[in-house]
Amino acid sequence: MSQELDFSLVNTYYHISPDGAENPLAEMPATDFFEMGQVRGLMQQAGEIVQAHGLELPASFFGTSLCNLCST
Repeated sequence: MSQELDFSLVNTYYHISPDGAENPLAEMPATDFFEMGQVRGLMQQAGEIVQAHGLELPASFFGTSLCNLCST
């Protein structure tokens, strides 16, 4: 018996889908999250996009995304 997971609610509320995003602003392999320089660079890039004054806002984006991914 094969059942596929319905990602419609997850996609709507968490913006997570097995198909990925159409036009991602940045991508990084999961193994690079162990490299602090890679993570800091990506957080600085995200901060520039949203005009953040520090890394707190981009860090909250990362944390929320990882929490949503684990919840899914």
